[in-house]
Amino acid sequence: MSQLVDPTEASWTSPSKSKWAIAPSSPCCPACRAPIYPAEAVIAAPRTPFHKWCIKCRRCKKSLTPSSLNEHKMQLYCNNCYQHVFMDKDYQQYSSEEFVGTEAAEDEDAKEREKHKEIERKKREHFCPECEKQVWP
Repeated sequence: MSQLVDPTEASWTSPSKSKWAIAPSSPCCPACRAPIYPAEAVIAAPRTPFHKWCIKCRRCKKSLTPSSLNEHKMQLYCNNCYQHVFMDKDYQQYSSEEFVGTEAAEDEDAKEREKHKEIERKKREHFCPECEKQVWP
């Protein structure tokens, strides 16, 4: 008759490794963070796959073509939005503040806000808005 062996005394070995490897994960679309399968991948930014339906301008949501596509830090922009967001400000920043082209709307708004703040300060401190001399009440 065979002897029963206590389970703690039995030698257990793990099964051998399988010859099958885990499939590599699909790359993720930078726009929607969903996996991209080879059939739906479109290369938009340098060596970066996107879904075809995700190739849209980040700002105005227009569909982009290879001729209208601009990329900045994995974000896609159309020509007009890229020009508006990056080019005007960069040119102003590096041109010693003498900009002859059109100014960005944000810069005009900022100047307008500063002008209103200055007027309000002068009213509080009792300055004449025309001659800018202090007025005593």
